[in-house]
Amino acid sequence: MQSLLKDKLSSQESLYAALKESKGRRPTLLEFYKAKDTIAKLRKQYQHWLGFVNSENDLSTDEQQCLQQHGNFFKEVETTSLTKCWKMITLQAMIELDGFIKPPTTERLAEKSYELIQRHSILISDLPENQNNQNLKKWHTYWLSNPINAWIGGNKKTKTVFFKREENHFIFNQTVSLAMQDSFYVFLQELIDYQVLRYEERLNKRISKKAKEVEETARKPQAQVQQQKADVIPIRKEEGTENAETIEIPYFSDLKIACGHFKSSYQDEDSVELRALSLAGYGRLSPKKHFIARASGNSMNGGKNPIKDGDYLLLELISSDHAGSISNQILAIEQQDVTGDEQFLLRYIKKLGDGKYELIALNPDYQPMIATEQMKTFARFKTVIDSDDLLHEEFDKLRL
Repeated sequence: MQSLLKDKLSSQESLYAALKESKGRRPTLLEFYKAKDTIAKLRKQYQHWLGFVNSENDLSTDEQQCLQQHGNFFKEVETTSLTKCWKMITLQAMIELDGFIKPPTTERLAEKSYELIQRHSILISDLPENQNNQNLKKWHTYWLSNPINAWIGGNKKTKTVFFKREENHFIFNQTVSLAMQDSFYVFLQELIDYQVLRYEERLNKRISKKAKEVEETARKPQAQVQQQKADVIPIRKEEGTENAETIEIPYFSDLKIACGHFKSSYQDEDSVELRALSLAGYGRLSPKKHFIARASGNSMNGGKNPIKDGDYLLLELISSDHAGSISNQILAIEQQDVTGDEQFLLRYIKKLGDGKYELIALNPDYQPMIATEQMKTFARFKTVIDSDDLLHEEFDKLRL
């Protein structure tokens, strides 16, 4: 295995040398990425791209000094995860405003960032509905709570914060000397170009995938579409509620609601389990809004009513637009990771001032989080289903 890793690293080093020879200069990160599609092995060996370039003796004295002083920042720009592309757009705006030398106001930074988004038409699809710079105050608030908040630390635990906000200005925490300015901007632009392209590729895939799903859905009978979304569990109605003995609600056997940190999950129609649930004590249920999923992790294992790893959860679908009051409730929250996959998390919601919400774990070993614009309410937690109410039966006939 070690020999194989060395061979892969050697092949990437050889590619770099070939590109350098063909271009008559060292290749940029974007050029290398387009030729190889990954720099994982180089990054593992040299920490980040510019560290590798430096090892190849391809940096001038000024560039070496710039890398030595700002290397940690360049590494963060290259490797930071992107739920959206807004952090890179913010850095691009800082370059165009010369903001690393003369810190701009957050209003001006937000305005310039919106202008940049218009240059990347695909990124417009990432904008929240009804969000535009015609309402400067609203747009400024949105930009403050997203990329600006992320760059100044936000709710992320990090050893190094590279920006701060003082007197309504967005300020780089490091000093870029006059002698290093050219090198600094060249390096930063190189990394931004790489990150933006990679994000746009992922976004294109997500858009194409959704378009394909819509097209396929339109071609199928509605009954078949519903069956593909989830199989169902026959459950017994609470005595006295209706004459019918059972009602069917979805059971997403592969959908894991994270009780730890945000976790990607999905529903695989080929691995659906069916269970019969005795409904006594669970109240009225509707197949249109109730479903069952499993808990994963122990962040909610605490307090008087703990939720443990592996528990069956009874949940009620809600939307961010029609969630009603969400404060002082336990909700399943959804966001997308950098690849576009859905991630889910279960947390107790506490409303703070200024329209902000805190996500609290019942297990005190997990620190509270502040909700961000990327997080959407997904479902309301109703209760843990008692395992004694899950009746193992023969369900093959139910699949017909």
